[in-house]
Amino acid sequence: MVKVTISADGIGNALTARIPSASRQVQEAVIASCEPFVPYRTGELCRSAVPAGSGADGMVIYTAPHAALCYYAERSFSKKVHPQACARWFEAAKAADLAKWIAAAASALTDDRAGRRG
Repeated sequence: MVKVTISADGIGNALTARIPSASRQVQEAVIASCEPFVPYRTGELCRSAVPAGSGADGMVIYTAPHAALCYYAERSFSKKVHPQACARWFEAAKAADLAKWIAAAASALTDDRAGRRG
């Protein structure tokens, strides 16, 4: 489980209203970044990644029945489809793309179109 937390302490209502959009963008960026590192045999594990939670409590969950077994595995995985496949794929993706995730959140929080309806 990955938890995305964005604090709204001390910021105005306009910025606070953008937090759900920012959270969703970070969740989508995390899923995209993790994909090359997720073990791939049938594709079920990759397809099982879903954004969960809302607002500042956004998370990414892999719902495949074998997700935890693969994530905490003490073995190597086939590199045929995903050459970077590994256990603890979130940590690998975070090491590669944390700056992109931060930029996605910052962009969503500062985008005047974020949080608007219509």
